[in-house]
Amino acid sequence: MASNTPIAVGALLACHELGIVVPDDLRIATLGDSPWAQVVRPSLTSIPDTLPEFGQAAVQFLLDRILGRYDGPPRVETFPAQLLVRGSTAAKAPTEARAALPIVH
Repeated sequence: MASNTPIAVGALLACHELGIVVPDDLRIATLGDSPWAQVVRPSLTSIPDTLPEFGQAAVQFLLDRILGRYDGPPRVETFPAQLLVRGSTAAKAPTEARAALPIVH
């Protein structure tokens, strides 16, 4: 799992240079779904960006702790996420699936 599309594209290029076949030898996925994810071959499986929601929740949870508004056990919050399955993970055809990404705080 690459942290962003440019890193995933770099991994694809490195694999090509080393003779590593994606997705047969290695599967690559990325956080964030830029247009490049669909242009490169194989196209990149991705999870569209949910970072703003994660960041807002993390800041709120931290402030709640600091300001004494919450002192209980860690809470788990889930955020809806979308998985766009493409060629870099051996998908035969582009598909779409929905899941939830947890954040523990």
